[in-house]
Amino acid sequence: MTPVIKYAIVDDHKLFRSGVKAVLLDEPQLECVFEAGDGQELLDKLKTDTVDVILLDYQMPHLNGLDALKTIRDANSKVKVVMLSMHHEEQRILELMKAGANGYLLKTAEAKEIRDAIITVSNAEYYFNDIVSVALLRKIIEQETSGRRQQSEVKLTPREKDVLLLICKEMTAAEIADELKISSRTVEGLRSGLMEKIQVKNVAGLVMYAFRSGMVS
Repeated sequence: MTPVIKYAIVDDHKLFRSGVKAVLLDEPQLECVFEAGDGQELLDKLKTDTVDVILLDYQMPHLNGLDALKTIRDANSKVKVVMLSMHHEEQRILELMKAGANGYLLKTAEAKEIRDAIITVSNAEYYFNDIVSVALLRKIIEQETSGRRQQSEVKLTPREKDVLLLICKEMTAAEIADELKISSRTVEGLRSGLMEKIQVKNVAGLVMYAFRSGMVS
């Protein structure tokens, strides 16, 4: 039996929250545990309620989505966070991914994409779509660094380097496992170890590290 993914929807517009819940109502794999109208209400509810994934609006009163995300990550919470926004702004996307977001969706996304994002981040840590892609992250980083490269001081094993390079090719854990002839669990362990060693919070951080260190171009 497929385990139920528990999610929360956080947005200051009740109509939007109700709409998201309505379009996901027929998804047996998903269960909405709670709603919140701002970041502070979210943090308060997380003290008593456990969820797997949070759909979190960027622009809200009292405590916005970015600050709420940073607080969640500072607490070392493993909950997956998909950020929502009305605007496609490259700098905002990069800022959110650096802060530890697992995905980014426009609030105009179709029901299927919202569903796919929740399930994907729950199972595979991150969600890249046509807006948030490795190519886009590379483009933004290239603009920031103006072609400069930073030499890495982190010592990676040959296997860790192999996994990191395949992550940068947007391969899933299963695809990497098949390519390297190892188990998916081993890949996941190596990926977690890379994040700890490089001190980043998600796969986007690994990609940014690989580009800045000159491993990929």
